[in-house]
Amino acid sequence: MLLPAAALANLEILQSTSSLAAGSFGHRAWQGKGSLYWLLNNTRTPFGARLLYQWLCCPLLKPAAIVARQEAVAELTEGPCADTLTSLRKAVLDGMMDLEKVLTKCHYQKANPAEFLKFVKAFQKVANTLQTYLKDEDGQTVVRMACDEDGDDAADAAPPS
Repeated sequence: MLLPAAALANLEILQSTSSLAAGSFGHRAWQGKGSLYWLLNNTRTPFGARLLYQWLCCPLLKPAAIVARQEAVAELTEGPCADTLTSLRKAVLDGMMDLEKVLTKCHYQKANPAEFLKFVKAFQKVANTLQTYLKDEDGQTVVRMACDEDGDDAADAAPPS
C-alpha cells in the first residue's frame, strides 16, 4: 500500500511540522529532525536509507508479512548469530559505495570506467570478507559453528558441496 502524501505529512512520517517551520526544504527535506524516518534511520548506507524510506512510504498490510519481517529482524539482531552477523555487516559496509546507484548507472550504460572499477572492487571486498568470515584456517564454516548453540550440528548445517 502506498501512503498518500497527506497521510505522510499528517503522521509526520518523513518530515515533522517543526522542521517545516524551521525552513527545511529541498530534496533532503524528508530527513527532517523529529520525523518517524529521522527517529528510525540508523542505516549505514544510502541503499539502506532508501529501503527504510520505501518501507515507511509503502507499509506492509498482511499480518503474516509483518510478522515475517519482524522475525527476520529479530533473528539478525537477537539470534544466536547476532554478534557474528553484526561484525560481518560492519566489515562489509565500512567505506562501501552506493552499490545500488552505481549498478543502476551501469545498467543504463551511464557509469564511467572509474565508477565501474570501484563497483567491481566493492564486490571483491564483499567476496573477500565473506570468504574470511565463512572459513577458518582448517576450512571449517565459522559462521555455521558460531550460530550452532551446542556445536553438535555444525556439520549437518554446512551447505552441500
